[in-house]
This record gives sequence, structure tokens and C-alpha cells, in this order.
Amino acid sequence: MRDPRTLAAVARTRLWAAVALTAALLVVASGCGGDGDETTTAPAAAATASTTTIPDPGPRIEEAPDQAPGKDGGGKQSAQQEQQGVGGAEPEEADPAADGDDVDAAERRQVDAAEDAYADYVQAINAHDGGKLCSLLDPSFMDELELPVTRGSCAERLTGSIGFADPRGTPVWKRTILSGVESALLRKGARVQLSVAIVTEFEDRDQDSVESDIAYLEPVRGGYVLAKAPGSLWRAVGKPDVPPTVITPPPGF
Repeated sequence: MRDPRTLAAVARTRLWAAVALTAALLVVASGCGGDGDETTTAPAAAATASTTTIPDPGPRIEEAPDQAPGKDGGGKQSAQQEQQGVGGAEPEEADPAADGDDVDAAERRQVDAAEDAYADYVQAINAHDGGKLCSLLDPSFMDELELPVTRGSCAERLTGSIGFADPRGTPVWKRTILSGVESALLRKGARVQLSVAIVTEFEDRDQDSVESDIAYLEPVRGGYVLAKAPGSLWRAVGKPDVPPTVITPPPGF
């Protein structure tokens, strides 16, 4: 048999071991419980921070409907609105054939007739055709233009005066070249004012004279006549010094 004292010692040792083990388990459980509390409360704190610290981004900007991201849908819309104007109505497209200088068919025919009369006038000068010139000039033209030939009919005086060689040595006219009509103004009563580019050649000069001839034409007998003698006629009859009154509009213009 074992000594009773030995058994008692063994029993006490086992009792203390059990107590120590129980205490250790309690400590471990207490530590694990603390970790569990931290683990469950930390995400709540993090979640709270994530919802309170993000600033407000303001209103959301969306792409225009049916427009792929990155495309300039808004820019096209703005350009279209600018083209339509403030009121939103699309401006009328300008007619390429319409401008302020256009005239209706009747007025165009009037201007064409006046231009044709001036072209006939230049042709008559070059042909030394006094009779034709007299039919294209208002008879009052001789009130201002004094022809070198003072005797005879209108036709005879003009025919003899064209290309006149003045003894004083003024340039002797040779030919008038019609370059083109620069402008045509339709006045009241179907009167027409022309500015025509011409070149005057001289018999005794190498240098030509390039200038604008101003002509005033008025309707008569279904056609047009020159209301006064243009500067080109002054040169043709040996009068190179054309007075300023030649370009002054006659009455009615």
C-alpha cells in the first residue's frame, strides 16, 4: 500500500494544476473576447468615416442622349444654336444670285440699251461718222463743246472736227478703244449714268491715255442719246483740256 501522505501530496498537486489550467483558460478567453470586440467595432468606425469624409461632388454632368462619351455632342449643339440665332429660327440662306446691284428684267434692258448706245457712239467716232454721232448726241452738246469746224451741218462739223490737228501742237487723236463698262447707274426716268474704261491713242504720241469716260444717257425714240458730250469726244476733236463741267450731271440726273 502507498503512504497516505504521498497520495495527499499528489492530490494537492493535481488540484493546483487544475486551478492553474482553469485560470489560464480564463485569461485566454478574456483576451480573445477583447479581440472580438475590436474586430466587430472597427469596421463600423471605418464605415462611418467613409460616409462622412467624402466631399459632395456637386451635380452630375451627363453626356447628351444618343451621343457616345468623348464626342463633341454639346459643341455641335452650341454651334447649331449659334447659327439659328437668339430666337432659335434658322437664318435664311442667302441667294447667291441676289445682291443690291441686281435689277429686274425691264431695268436690265434699259441699261443694256444705254450701253449699246455708248458703244455705237465710240464706233461712230472711230469711223469719223458725224451723221451717226449727231443722232446719238443731244443737239445741246454744241452749247458746251465748241467744234474746230464751225460751218456746215451737225454731221459736217463733227466729221471735219474728228482728228483735228491744232496748230498749237496739242495731241492729235487717232482712235478710242472701249475697254469695258465700269459701272452703270439707273436714274429716275430710265436715265442711265455710265462710267466706261477707255484708251485714247494719238497720231503724234507714243503714250496712250487710259481713263474713265463719264457718260449721261437719256431715253428717246425707243433708244438712248448722250445728254452731253463726254470727255472722249473732246479729245477726239483736238481739245485735250477737258473742263470739270463735262462730268457734271445734266438736268434730270
